Amino acid sequence: MFSEVEATYSRDKGVLSGPIGPLTLNSIITESSDPRMPKADTEVRCDISISQGPKRTIRIVASELVYWSRLLGPLYQLERLLMLFDGRFIPLVDLKFTDNLNESYESGFEAEKARKEALRKRLKYFDSADYLQIDGIKLIEFPDVLTSELFGRWLKLLDELDIINQMYLYAVSDNGMPMDVPLAFLTELAEPMVEILKEQKGLYEDLHPGKRGTLLLDCLKALADQYGSPVFDNEPNLDLLLRKLKENRHRIMHIKREQQHLQFDGKDCVLYINKLSLVYRHIIFDLLGITQDKYYQQLEKITSTLDSWMKTINYT
Repeated sequence: MFSEVEATYSRDKGVLSGPIGPLTLNSIITESSDPRMPKADTEVRCDISISQGPKRTIRIVASELVYWSRLLGPLYQLERLLMLFDGRFIPLVDLKFTDNLNESYESGFEAEKARKEALRKRLKYFDSADYLQIDGIKLIEFPDVLTSELFGRWLKLLDELDIINQMYLYAVSDNGMPMDVPLAFLTELAEPMVEILKEQKGLYEDLHPGKRGTLLLDCLKALADQYGSPVFDNEPNLDLLLRKLKENRHRIMHIKREQQHLQFDGKDCVLYINKLSLVYRHIIFDLLGITQDKYYQQLEKITSTLDSWMKTINYT
């Protein structure tokens, strides 16, 4: 058992902005990274610190000794929030577990064993797709908005999102799938996101996803109307785009043939995966209460970059 974990992150190319921090948060360990681990009878408080430049370091210090997988719970929760700010996961390069009460040889051996096991079990979605590695995809610098209160709201929202955020992360990960498949996954998120926004924000009272009369296309149009600017502002025919997204999802999820006239090529898939990712992040920031003045100008800049960048590359 351990009281602390330190994670170090570094970009494959270049350095992270900084120096930043350390920024400190207070939280409670609410989950384990391993769902097979039994839940603890009592809550465990933890202190979190984040420093950056040229690498990023996150330290989780628990108020008592816990299993190593429980220390990873708040670390992974924070990583998923930072990914929404950054637009991608910064690669993890090392983990270090510490038992501050015991510096024996056995403790060091167990710490190394825990490190290797944690790295081995790390989920694939923490490896972001290479098309998310373009410069300038970050929407928010974490010190501008991250507080203990915001992190607490994020933990509650994660519970509400359930599998939605997991699906989003897998869709934009280095998953090896043909590009139209993750595009279909992101399109599929429209219905549950409408449900979340109905519950959390009181929007879309006339829409009832999953019930007769409310179609996926209705949900796509509703989200585009509310959250599609500026991401879709330059679309020559937004209605046609949304219909193609819906048909691509239908073709993939129901394994339909003979719909080539509505297919996206690889280049277009990359463009709209990136754009749907931006819309998803925009929605999450709204649900977290992050005001648009913190990121809207950068959102406009990224949208312009994507529109220009996609004209110069050749994806197949």
